[in-house]
Amino acid sequence: MLAAFAVASALAGPAAAETPRYCIDAVLDPERSTVEGTVAIDPGPRADRDTPLLLLLYPQRFAGAPPEFDERNARWIYPGSVDGGGMAITSCRTASGADCVAVLSEDGTTATVTVPDDEEDGVVLEFRTVVPERFGAFGRDGDEIVLGGGWHPLLAARHAEGSSDATLPVERSDHSLTLHLG
Repeated sequence: MLAAFAVASALAGPAAAETPRYCIDAVLDPERSTVEGTVAIDPGPRADRDTPLLLLLYPQRFAGAPPEFDERNARWIYPGSVDGGGMAITSCRTASGADCVAVLSEDGTTATVTVPDDEEDGVVLEFRTVVPERFGAFGRDGDEIVLGGGWHPLLAARHAEGSSDATLPVERSDHSLTLHLG
């Protein structure tokens, strides 16, 4: 049995008009454990358009076993060997269609995108996610796949003055999702 779940919002209830908005069109391939698609991200009002958008690539955070893992406690998360899955941004365009570049951080867990001043704010990204063999809100165990969050690029939360912070929980946001089974 295949179970696919997509969490549309971090919290219950409608998000405010100034929150980030995501429009996702993706294909889940259960045979290959992949999700490939496009996400259009509207960051909402930003105090400083000169600051690049900071994107979180959550699957990259699981690319290797944390140092505190050992043979015993790893089995609580991974049904077999440690499988980090992964995510790649395969294309980046501004909301108005111009090419742009997503610059990966050294550890690959974040990417920054600078939207030129003369372009409409927001980005359209093509991405490919490999769903890891792991238990929990994002992973695969046998023929069950759970996409509970973080399976597509997300904006990092912003402080009140507008700076992004990858260590904070993601902001409440609106999602429009079309997920095809491929």
